[in-house]
Amino acid sequence: MRLDNDVLKVVANCFLSEKKLRQIIMQNVDWINAQKKVSAAAVAIPLKCEKDEPNAHEEPDWQSIVHGRKTVVSGRLTNVLAGTCSKPYAEDGVLYIPEKSYQNKQSRLFAIGSYLKRVASVQVAEEAADFGSKVALCPLKIAFGDIKEYWVNCSAASKRVLRFDFRIAQLPQNLRNYVIVHGFAHMVYPIHDGEFWNYVEKYAPDFRECSSALKEYNILKNLSYKD
Repeated sequence: MRLDNDVLKVVANCFLSEKKLRQIIMQNVDWINAQKKVSAAAVAIPLKCEKDEPNAHEEPDWQSIVHGRKTVVSGRLTNVLAGTCSKPYAEDGVLYIPEKSYQNKQSRLFAIGSYLKRVASVQVAEEAADFGSKVALCPLKIAFGDIKEYWVNCSAASKRVLRFDFRIAQLPQNLRNYVIVHGFAHMVYPIHDGEFWNYVEKYAPDFRECSSALKEYNILKNLSYKD
């Protein structure tokens, strides 16, 4: 689901009914309205950004992340502030959460988690559907949950069900792409054999680098976004 010149474009599972599609759109009406306000010049802070020296990096502020005052969205460190809104939304590189949710650590994390789940169910689901169209594969279901052990459930994918950890919304685009390709590969090849990795490499040539880079984000799975 995305807005393109004020036109809402939705890519959905081929088994999804028009009624269910309308329900999903209505459930995300706040997000849709918020996206209309997002500035094209919005800039966020990279999780690791290069400074003057090629090997110098700015480390993420983990203490602020753990306490819900910052978070990571699409690989970018994002400030979290209280806003006059009923649901969390992002604007100009800032994630705004309802003022009542900003009062303590756990309520902040819960609000952040709800936003990440919404981004995953809309944006990442669209990315997965786009890739499925590209390779002519249609999963029976695309779902997101609190998996923690994996970014995508490999055994479920072998049964044509793509079940991702909702924190996939926190990964940068290239790593999300790799996780999505990994999941679709299991729809064709159930186990991690040579044919499986050949398929992955075909659509994610940098899969080795991506697999290694994913380890940097595993720490995010230690956060509890439950109320």
